[in-house]
Parts: sequence; structure tokens; C-alpha cells
Amino acid sequence: MYIPDAAILVLTALTVRIAAQDVDYNDLPSQCQSVCAPVVELTQRCDQQHSSDDAGQLNCVCAANNATAVIPVCEACYAMFDPDGHDNGKLAFV
Repeated sequence: MYIPDAAILVLTALTVRIAAQDVDYNDLPSQCQSVCAPVVELTQRCDQQHSSDDAGQLNCVCAANNATAVIPVCEACYAMFDPDGHDNGKLAFV
């Protein structure tokens, strides 16, 4: 499967932000909770596996089979329904 360079760059930037912080359901607009459920589960699983290793957590998120599909969809939903506009605040992955 070919992934354009720009998509890889965007995905890398998003996963770096995700790895820096767990994503919880209460961080998300209610409209995005079901769309972002795979991202929440992925970050929680990677955090449990690599709780004291940020690089390991980042690699875990990046290596997930569904990362290229679920992260951009969640980010797009969050961008659409974010009540704070561009103030990412606690949810730093978008």
C-alpha cells in the first residue's frame, strides 16, 4: 500500500502528540466519542504497555495496523466539533 509522503508527515506529527498524552473520552466532544474510540483504546493500550517509555509508546501507536485510518478521522471530527477552536489545551494530538 502506497502512502503519500505528506500523509506520512501528518500521521507522524499526530502520533507524536498522541504519544505525549493519553486520550480519554472526556477529552473529546460528545460527537466524536464513537469515531475516536479506536484512538482512545490504542493510546490506552500503548500507555499500559510502555508506561514509562515515551519512545516505546510512540512506536506502539505508530506501528498499530489501524493508525493511518483512525487517527486522521478522529482528528477531523475533533477539529469540526472542538468548542475551543484552535486551543488544543488538554487534547494535544489534534
